[in-house]
Amino acid sequence: MKSEIKKLPKSEVELTCIVEPHEFAPFVENAIKTIGEGVEIPGFRRGKAPKSMILDRVGIMHIYEEAARDAISHFYAQCANQHRVDPLGTPQVTLHKLAPDNPLEFTIRVAVLPEIELPDYSELLKPLAKERRTVTVTEAMIEDSLVWLQKSRATRVSRIGASQQTDHVIVDFSMTHNGVAIEQGEQKDFMVRLGQHQAVSGFEERLIGVSKGENLEFDLPVTADYWNKTIAGKTIHFSVTVKDIQQEVLPEANDAFAESLGNFKTTADLRHSIKEGLELEEREKERQRFRVRILKEIDSHTICEPPEVLVVSELDTSIKNIKNSIESTGIAWEEYLKQIGKTEDGLRQEFLPQAQERIRFALIINAIAKKEKVEVSDEEVQAEVDKYLIKYRSLVQAGKDIDPKTLIAQTRDILKNEKVSRHLESLADKGDIK
Repeated sequence: MKSEIKKLPKSEVELTCIVEPHEFAPFVENAIKTIGEGVEIPGFRRGKAPKSMILDRVGIMHIYEEAARDAISHFYAQCANQHRVDPLGTPQVTLHKLAPDNPLEFTIRVAVLPEIELPDYSELLKPLAKERRTVTVTEAMIEDSLVWLQKSRATRVSRIGASQQTDHVIVDFSMTHNGVAIEQGEQKDFMVRLGQHQAVSGFEERLIGVSKGENLEFDLPVTADYWNKTIAGKTIHFSVTVKDIQQEVLPEANDAFAESLGNFKTTADLRHSIKEGLELEEREKERQRFRVRILKEIDSHTICEPPEVLVVSELDTSIKNIKNSIESTGIAWEEYLKQIGKTEDGLRQEFLPQAQERIRFALIINAIAKKEKVEVSDEEVQAEVDKYLIKYRSLVQAGKDIDPKTLIAQTRDILKNEKVSRHLESLADKGDIK
């Protein structure tokens, strides 16, 4: 086999392969045997007819086309290995010559991992040390967390009298525009939490100071950029019936409340635990922020054109995750797109810069891992896999939900990325002269 490689834009290559007739012959023989086993020829058992009769029955080119499929797959792998090509995605095959007593000629166009010229990141990162932020947990943060815990265990009771800010108001309402009912514009037992500003601007304000059983009629202008395009840019008339008003009753933040949350004897114990948890959370946020800052700095000094196949795959994953999240709430994907006034293609364009950046970061980490000879042992991978699998009640259930090869590969990548990230952090910290 003779082969050549040609580099193309956007991290693609074109491999040209020429397979000599004697190299192609075994594939032709195998195709005759395979096809012959499925051909019925009077007087012969399946697969036992002479080669000449099989060729007469199915045609020589049908045999050659079948042989070419297997041969291209075989010699493509050889060609990629010969030229040290690490292919990404599905290749595009173009067949140029396929005829008896002639070489098999074809080209394959495929995306590859780009060659990345890394900067001297050991020096580049040192000035970043001064950008590390000191993690501080304030009393206000602790108090906010404590209030959140109280609210998570709050009870609601019907209020006697007029509604107040932060109350939950349960209403029936309908919407019309110029006297015409809005499609899907009627709601029953709709809960509005006053002060959250989640409804049409001005709607919640009309519900402050109302009483149970009260009927309201009012008009509100809806902004043109409102998410529900059915009413966006219109003046909508609302007919509202107040069915109930509920106020939140928070448990008192005392020692009894602390004990109800776990192994705490006093509110002081609870506040101390909250502080420790917040410190861990803030340190992790800062670590992730600093790691992104490091990668952005390296990226700004690196020539790296992410392969389109990887960017498309990243966009597919982003859209799939959003779609699953939306549909889990009971809203159809098409309806969601209609509500936000966007198309799926529009969302893909909106997410494109972030997808390209994530792929560049991944390629940079991969290149640094190779340069620094970062290794992840099988023992390290297995230990992390075991931690993941312990979440399942049984290995049988885990086997239904997880592909073992995928889990191992993803775990190895995560551990490799973590090692590279720690190494880059240590390089940045060398610039700290304190």
